[in-house]
Amino acid sequence: MQSSWKRWNHNVSLTFSSSSSSFSVRFSSSRTSSLELSPRSIAEILAEIKACSRSRDLERGRRLHARLSGGGRGFETNAFVANSLVDMYAKCGSLVDARKVFAGMGLHKTVVSWNALIQGYVENGQAEMALKVFSAMQEQGYSPNPRTFEEVEAFGVKLESLSKGMEIHSQAAGLKGCLEDIFVANTLVDVYSKCGSMSDARRVFDRMECHDVVSWNSLLLGYGENGQGELGLELYVAMRDQGCPPCPRTFVSVLKICASLAGDEYGKPIHREAARCEVELDITLESTLVDAYSKCGSLLDARMVFDRMEAHSTVSWTVMLNGCTENGDEEMALDLFESMELQLQLEPNPVTFVAVLKACAAAAAKEAGKEIDDDKFTKYGLRPGVEHYTCTVDMLARANRLDAAVAAVRGMPYEADTATWTAVMAACCRWKNAAVAEVAFGALRAIDPGDGAAFSLMANLYGSLGMWEEQSRIEELGRSCGAPRRSGRSWWIDDKTGILHRFGAGDVGCGDRAIAAKLAEMRGWMMSGDVGGIAHNIGEEDKRGFVLCSHSERIAMACALVSSPPGTTIRIGKNLRVCGDCHAVSAVASRMERRRIVCRDARRFHVFEGGKCSCGDYW
Repeated sequence: MQSSWKRWNHNVSLTFSSSSSSFSVRFSSSRTSSLELSPRSIAEILAEIKACSRSRDLERGRRLHARLSGGGRGFETNAFVANSLVDMYAKCGSLVDARKVFAGMGLHKTVVSWNALIQGYVENGQAEMALKVFSAMQEQGYSPNPRTFEEVEAFGVKLESLSKGMEIHSQAAGLKGCLEDIFVANTLVDVYSKCGSMSDARRVFDRMECHDVVSWNSLLLGYGENGQGELGLELYVAMRDQGCPPCPRTFVSVLKICASLAGDEYGKPIHREAARCEVELDITLESTLVDAYSKCGSLLDARMVFDRMEAHSTVSWTVMLNGCTENGDEEMALDLFESMELQLQLEPNPVTFVAVLKACAAAAAKEAGKEIDDDKFTKYGLRPGVEHYTCTVDMLARANRLDAAVAAVRGMPYEADTATWTAVMAACCRWKNAAVAEVAFGALRAIDPGDGAAFSLMANLYGSLGMWEEQSRIEELGRSCGAPRRSGRSWWIDDKTGILHRFGAGDVGCGDRAIAAKLAEMRGWMMSGDVGGIAHNIGEEDKRGFVLCSHSERIAMACALVSSPPGTTIRIGKNLRVCGDCHAVSAVASRMERRRIVCRDARRFHVFEGGKCSCGDYW
C-alpha cells in the first residue's frame, strides 16, 4: 500500500529532525525512481540531500545524485536541488563534483548558486579559488548580496590580505543595506583584525548600529592577537557597561589578553566574574585559565584550577606542563608527565613532547636532567620532529656539553632551523664559549643573513668576554646587513588602580623624581658589582648612568617599587629576552627590597626572591 505524500513528507521530516540522516536516505531511495518534478518531490529531495550534507556521506550523496540525474526528470537543472547538491558536495570535501554540478546548471544559476560554491571553497581552505569565483560571479553579471559578502570576507580572513579586505569592504558599501547586516559587519571586523589593521576593525565596529556578543568578541580577540591588550581590556569593560552578557568565548579572549600582559591583577577578577556570571567552565575555558595563571606567574593558582577540572584533555595537560617549565618548576612538569602517562585514556601528542623535552632541558641546566628516549615516541606512534631534536640540543647545550650539542645538530635527520642554532648560541653566552658560538653564528647567518637575534647574542658574548674589537665588528656587520633591532618595551600593572604603565628604553625617570631616585639607588647597589658586557668606549660615568639605568625593565621595576606597598609582589612584563645586567639588578633588588619580583620576558618567567632567580641564572 502506497503512503500518501503528506505522510511521506512527515516521516522524512521526522527522520531528518532526529539527525538520523542515514535512515532518511535509505527510507527514500526506493521512492526516487517514481518521483515527479513537483513541490512535494523537491521538498523530499532537498531533505535527503541535506541529510547527506550533515552526515558528510559523500558516497550516498553521489548515489542519490545519480538517481536524480537518470530518466530525464529535470531534477539536476532545478535551482533548489542543484544548489543543495553543490552545497552537499562542498561539505563532503568534493569540490570537483560541486563544480561539475554548478557548471551543469547553465542559465539556471542564481546568486545562491554562486554563494554555495564560494562557501565551499572557503570551508575547504581554498581561499584563492573562492576569490576567483567571486570575480567570475560579477563578470557574468550577478550582483552579490549580503550573504555573498559574508562569505568573501571570510576568505579575506584566510588570505590575511588587508588590500583584499578593503576592496571587499568597498564593494559591500556599494550595496544598499549590506553594511547594516550585522553578520557582514562582524565578518569585516574579523577580517581587519586578522589582517592586523585594528584601526579599520574599530572603525567598522563603531559604525555598527547595534552589536551582539560576536561583534564584541571579534574585536576583543583582535586586540589580543595584535598586541593591544590594554585596548582589549578597555573594550571588555565597555562591553559590560553596555549590558552585553559575556559568553565563554569572551572570557577565553580576555584571559588570553591577561596572559599576554602577565596581568594577574586582571586575571583573578575575570575568573571570579566568570564564576559569578555562571558561565559554564568547559574544558577550553578551564585550559585557558590554567594558561593565563601560568603566564601571569601564578603557578599555584594554575595548578589549583587544573586539579579541580572534572576532565582533562591532552591540551590541558600540555598547557600545565608548559606553565611549570616557564615558571621554573621542571620537577613538577616531569612528575605531571608521569601522571599523564598513567591516564590510560589520554595519549601525549607531539606538542606535549615539546613541553616535556623543554622541562628536561631546563632541568639539565640545574644538573637534574632526565632523558626522553625514542622508545617514548614509538610507544605512542609518534615520530620526533625538528622541534623535538631542538629540545634535545638545548638540553645538551644547557648542561655545557656544547660539542655534543653541535654534533647532535649535525646528526639530525632534518635541516636545522633558526631555533636549533639559537639554542646553541644562547648556551654559549651562558658558558662564555666564543668558539662554538662562532660556529652557531655562521650557521644562523647561512639560514637568515639578517637575523637580528644572532647578531645581538654574538655581540653580547664578545662584550662579556672583553673582546671589544670583535664586538664592534659584529655590530657594524649587523648594521651593514640591515639586521633589525627590536625596541625593548616593558610594563607594570598597578594592583590598586589597574593602570598599566609602559616604558621604553631610555625613558629614564619619565619625569617622576621618585622613579629617578630609585634608579639612582639601584645604580648604587651595582656600582661595585660586575657589569660585564658593557661597551668599553663609554666613559665610566656614562657607563653607570646610561647603561645601568636606561633599560626598560628596570625603569618599570623602579616604578613598581616606589608605587606599591613594601613587601608586596611586583610583576613586570618585557617583550624581549631580559639581558644579563638587568637580570643581575633584579636579583639584587629582590634581596635589598625584600620583595618577590616576577619578570616575564620573551622566553620564560623569572621569579626573584632573596637574590636568587627561579631560572637558576640560565635563560
